[in-house]
Amino acid sequence: MSVLVSVSDYIEGYQIVQHKDIVIGIGNSIADGYMYREAAIRKASELAESIGANAVTSIHIDVHHTGEVFEAAAIGNAVVVKSLHNDTSDNVDLNDTAEETEEEEIPLEAFSPQNIAASEVARIVDSNGYKFMVCPKCGSKYKADVDNTGHVKIKGFEDVDDEEPGMQIYCMICGSKFTVPDSL
Repeated sequence: MSVLVSVSDYIEGYQIVQHKDIVIGIGNSIADGYMYREAAIRKASELAESIGANAVTSIHIDVHHTGEVFEAAAIGNAVVVKSLHNDTSDNVDLNDTAEETEEEEIPLEAFSPQNIAASEVARIVDSNGYKFMVCPKCGSKYKADVDNTGHVKIKGFEDVDDEEPGMQIYCMICGSKFTVPDSL
């Protein structure tokens, strides 16, 4: 069984039928290299699966660094979802597809600022009173907040390109860089 992961409190096309627990996955740059954020998400997903969940919602990443070591904590809600298009099963087997698809591995060079053109600007959506930034490439959503200086921020992310105006982040799902709008 695969585990769906979403930064929002829902997964489009699925209904949450059971809340299991809060899950936390930790990754660091010593053990997991440059992929410490992805390792944290993977570990949270594995923990969710071990307690019977097939999805993690409201996931967010807190990144801390001490000296040379970066550590990411992925925190989310482990839930059981049911497809809105499949009324015959309470649990969705996300591996049960008619056609096997191979995941495209994103090379580390893709995350290097010199190899990425000017980024697209994320669009803003409003959901249940919360504002989300939507990745222009894959549609992943990131909860947006305004800091005490009035700038829009996405918790757990820092600007990855000081030379481009505004705040840019890399999407955790597809790896593309996008610009966070200056205002909500």
